[in-house]
Amino acid sequence: MNVFLVQPRMPGLESWAPPLGLLSLATVLRSHSVDCQVFDLNDGVSESCDLQAALTDTHQLLLGITATIANWREALRLADGAPCPVVFGGPHPTVDPAAFICRDNYFVVRGEGEEILPIMIRRLTAGESPLGLPGVCGRIDGELTLSDVPPPLASIDSLPIPDRTLVSLPRYRLRLDGREATTMLTTRGCPFSCRFCYNGFLGRSYRTRPAGHVVDEMELLHREFSVGGIVFYDDNFTHDVSRVRAICREIRARRLDLLWRCYARVGTLDAATLQEMRDAGCVGIVFGAESGSPETLSRLRKGIRVEQTLAAGEMCGRVGIHGKFSLVIGFPWETEAHIQSTFSLIEKLAPNTTSLTLFTPFPGTELYNELIAQGREIDLSVDLTHLSTPTFAPDHITGDRLMLLLAEGRHRIDRATCSDNIELAGTEEAV
Repeated sequence: MNVFLVQPRMPGLESWAPPLGLLSLATVLRSHSVDCQVFDLNDGVSESCDLQAALTDTHQLLLGITATIANWREALRLADGAPCPVVFGGPHPTVDPAAFICRDNYFVVRGEGEEILPIMIRRLTAGESPLGLPGVCGRIDGELTLSDVPPPLASIDSLPIPDRTLVSLPRYRLRLDGREATTMLTTRGCPFSCRFCYNGFLGRSYRTRPAGHVVDEMELLHREFSVGGIVFYDDNFTHDVSRVRAICREIRARRLDLLWRCYARVGTLDAATLQEMRDAGCVGIVFGAESGSPETLSRLRKGIRVEQTLAAGEMCGRVGIHGKFSLVIGFPWETEAHIQSTFSLIEKLAPNTTSLTLFTPFPGTELYNELIAQGREIDLSVDLTHLSTPTFAPDHITGDRLMLLLAEGRHRIDRATCSDNIELAGTEEAV
């Protein structure tokens, strides 16, 4: 069976990073002798018409499409009229599989797909139904059949390095400190329970790839693709500090000339670890600080303190790592006083940079479910790539006022902080 895996276009996020999730699936499928191609419609060149032409020329085909809340409608549009079984995967189909199963030949794989998809393909190739497999949802004679999200993979150690030759890596325009860069994923899952975050897709079990395997991939990217920078796109690269230090030691032992950036949680790193990271090429860390209001942090169940955010910024400056802090305003309970606390944090964090977005309740999260239970209307039809438009009415602030506060906060960022050190498609936007 021929398999086409598709990343639908997502406005605002074109051309900067290959679809690592699809590449992981494709690499696993190829190890099972499945002929697999990847179509990334965000690469700046590929078009949906290319995909439609390929569909008409291929028999014995399966079309796999990944979807998020930002592009799920585009995912359904691409599937419309496909002359073959269609499998949807990714965060949004995992949350709301029924929204995708419009026809008898549409299926959803909830959660991770590396184990289930090869089995599913064998069944389809043999003319058998894949329904009944863990996490597989679909229809039989029009009747919807749902399955719970299966447990996450017990380990990700055995997953192969994603085969980036399945896409054209030079099409992606990502630079780190002036160097050609690309992204990597080295962990899955998150052990924390923030009320605004959906972790049902990859689970709360924090699973890591060994340090040697991580640096093997870094070395391969440097050698085979002339990559000079890596952006580790893990939600929390530094949760296991001992592993971070092992990675740093391995980078230095191999004398890899690579710069890198990662995402981290404030409160997890000390000055000694940050110095090790800097010595191994780390030039930037993005922290999910969320808010300058202690009450908001508590109600989010974030498990961090404002003092830890400030300490992280100070330590980064001391060792020469550029800190970037992601902040959010407009949570349901927030007043202007809460938001002004966040604005004050922006100024205290300088010369580290900050980003500011509006809170958007995503399906599957605890806060989203609470708002729906309260009868709140949530508009998810807006552009969700920049999170700059109110999607619901907070308790104390109108949407118009929230937009003005967002503009004020971003003006404060422009005044308080220096430029970022990561470039996307020739601009100085932050990942």
